[in-house]
Amino acid sequence: MERVISANPLDDFKIEVEFSDGTHGVISMKDRLLGPVFEPLKDPNFFARLTIDEFGVICWPNGADIAPDALYEKLTGTNYRKKKSSFENTGKKKVASVVKENQDGYGKKG
Repeated sequence: MERVISANPLDDFKIEVEFSDGTHGVISMKDRLLGPVFEPLKDPNFFARLTIDEFGVICWPNGADIAPDALYEKLTGTNYRKKKSSFENTGKKKVASVVKENQDGYGKKG
């Protein structure tokens, strides 16, 4: 999952966003401000108080948040979850073997 690394609130409930893979653009949140947790975000001053947490998620002081994968899909028009759905496509097998090799050699000199 790509993480949000930069987010700047803009007028009319838009966010200029950049992801860890370099993808960037402007996303309108007008159609996403539904339900009780998002009601306070309809105040432009509160909307502007967005932050990015340690997981790359855009969030607000009242606990409202927007998942990065949903923003990425909206910005790019791709189905990120489907793209990353199979284990083979993630490269995790290769990473796991590298980790295993590193663990076997941990602490050895030479």
